[in-house]
Amino acid sequence: MKKLMGFNFPGDFNLTNSPIRLESNQQIITDLSDLVSSSPLDNDNLLLFVELLVNRFDWIGADLEDIDKCKNVVLDLVSLDGSCVDWLVKRLITNFKSSNKKHLKVDLCSREFESIHELKKHVRTILTTSKDDEELKGDNHKLLYELLGYHSSVQLKERVVAIFPSTHKNPAFKGLRCFFYRDKSGSVDFFSYARCCDNVKTRGQILREHLCDLLVDICKLSPSTLGSISDTLDILYPHHNVQIEHHISFTKAMLYIANRLPMIRTSLYRILINKLTVIDSEIRLADPNVVDVEKVENLRSEKLKELANQLLKGQSNSTQFKKSEDPNWFRDIYDKLRTEEDCDDMSQKLDFLMALVFEDLHLLLNMCNKYTSASINNTNSTGISNPKSNLQQQPMQINGTFKSKNSQDSFLVTLDTQSGSSQHNITRNLLLILVTSS
Repeated sequence: MKKLMGFNFPGDFNLTNSPIRLESNQQIITDLSDLVSSSPLDNDNLLLFVELLVNRFDWIGADLEDIDKCKNVVLDLVSLDGSCVDWLVKRLITNFKSSNKKHLKVDLCSREFESIHELKKHVRTILTTSKDDEELKGDNHKLLYELLGYHSSVQLKERVVAIFPSTHKNPAFKGLRCFFYRDKSGSVDFFSYARCCDNVKTRGQILREHLCDLLVDICKLSPSTLGSISDTLDILYPHHNVQIEHHISFTKAMLYIANRLPMIRTSLYRILINKLTVIDSEIRLADPNVVDVEKVENLRSEKLKELANQLLKGQSNSTQFKKSEDPNWFRDIYDKLRTEEDCDDMSQKLDFLMALVFEDLHLLLNMCNKYTSASINNTNSTGISNPKSNLQQQPMQINGTFKSKNSQDSFLVTLDTQSGSSQHNITRNLLLILVTSS
C-alpha cells in the first residue's frame, strides 16, 4: 500500500490508465484498510479512497462477505476521521451520476447491452422488422419474455404464453406498433417495451444501491450528515433535458434512501415533486398528429444510409433508391415504424417518474395500514394499550434536529431500529407536500 500512498493525484483522477493493477476485491479491501489506518487522510488520499471504493471494487461480482468487509472499512474511516464525513457523503452521491461506461451496461437474458438505450434500440428493431400478428420465436421470444419480468405487474410474466408485434387498433394510439401478449386464459393485451426496459437495472444502478446502503450506515454513525445528503441530492438531480435513464436511476436512489431514512423522507419527496414540476412545465402542447422533426430527420438519414449501403453491396437497385425521392415515401415508412418512443420525451419522463413516486407512496400507505392494525391489536377492550406489548415493541432511537441549508425547514431526526415507527406523521407530511406543491 505504500506504493499506492506514494502517488500524487491532484483533484479528480482515474486509475484506469495507471500502472497500478488491483487484482481482486480482497486486495482492494486491504488497500482501503491501509488508507484508513493512516487517517486523517489528505485530499489526495481521500480521492484515492473513493476511487478504489467506487470504481475499482467489483460490486457486481462481489460476494456478500466482501461487500460487508468493504462497507465496514468505510464506517471505520467515518469513526476515525469525522472531519471527512460530509465530503465523503457528497462524493458518494456524486457517483450516482457516474459517466463510467461500464456502469451503463445492462445484463439481460445472458446478453450484455452497452446501455438501456442500446437495449431499447435492439428491442425496437425486433418490433419494426417482425411481421404483424406473428408470434416471436427463438432468441427474440426469450429476450422479450425475460423483459416481461420487469413489467410493473410482477405476476404478468408467469401468465404469458405468447408474444407478438402488431399495430394498435385504438385510434388514440395513432397506429403505433406495439408488442402484445396472450395469456393462459386466451386474452390479449399490449405492453410497453420501453417501460420494461427502463425497469431493468444497469450495473450502475446496482452500484448505486450499495452506495445508498453506505450512506444509510454513515447516517446512523453521524446523524448530522442528514442535511448534507438532502441538499446534495437536490443540487445533483439530473437536468430535465438529459436522457430518461439518468432521472430514473437518480429517482430510484432517492426513494431507496427515503425508505431507509424516514426522518428525511418528507424532504426528499419535496425535492422530487419540485423536479417533476419542472419536467411537467417542459411538456410540449402539440398536435398528436405532428411528429418530432428531429427524430424524423434522424430516421430519414439512417434509412438513406441503409439504402446506399445496400446499393453498394448489390443488395438493392436504383429503382428502390429513386423511390426515396417521393415526398410521401418516407412518411409512409415512418408511419409503419413509429413506436411508443416517438412521442414527447418530457411526457415519457413525467409518466415514468410519477409512476415510481406513486408506487413508493402506495407501499408506504400499506405500511401505515399495517402499523395502524398493529396498534389496534395492542389495545384491550377497555381502550388501554397493553403495556407488555408496548414494552416489547419499544424501538431504540437516536434523536436530534437538522436544518436543510437550502430551505427553512427543520426536520426531527429519529433513527429507529423498528421500521414503521412514525408512519402517521410521515403520511401527514407527505400529504402536506402533495397539497402545497400542487
